[in-house]
Amino acid sequence: MKNSLVLLMLMSVLIYSCEKQPSENAKTEAGATQTETDATHEDGQHAHTESTNKLSLDNGVKWKVNPEMMVHVQQMKTDIAKFATETAGDYKLLADKLTKGNDQLIASCTMQGAAHEELHKWLLPFIDLVGQFSNATDQETANYTFQLVQNSIKEFDEYFE
Repeated sequence: MKNSLVLLMLMSVLIYSCEKQPSENAKTEAGATQTETDATHEDGQHAHTESTNKLSLDNGVKWKVNPEMMVHVQQMKTDIAKFATETAGDYKLLADKLTKGNDQLIASCTMQGAAHEELHKWLLPFIDLVGQFSNATDQETANYTFQLVQNSIKEFDEYFE
């Protein structure tokens, strides 16, 4: 229950801590239209549908993440790599480190524009994976979820620098 609340709070902070981006929806004389992949709610919050969650490069080049945020990503990568080499690592300890890393990453968010939107496509699923990892109740589930966390970090490296 506590972890679910923490995850919910993290996602809320993520949504509200990053600067609000203007909608990329086309405007017509009759008012705003919605594309098939983006929508803006009445409250002005930007929503993403499944089709926009696929990561892409910036014209074949990795997206730039600001240095203040990369510090936290690098620390999480280091923690994950160290855990992978340990024979009897404490996954709860790593999950706590990753949760704190996500908190710090979100708090340091100053990115804007397309790079910011692409980072969200990676970060939101990563936060969910860390939550699942944290909530693992047995070693088998923790091992499986850890593999997913590792894959997500590899995906980050494919799309961001």
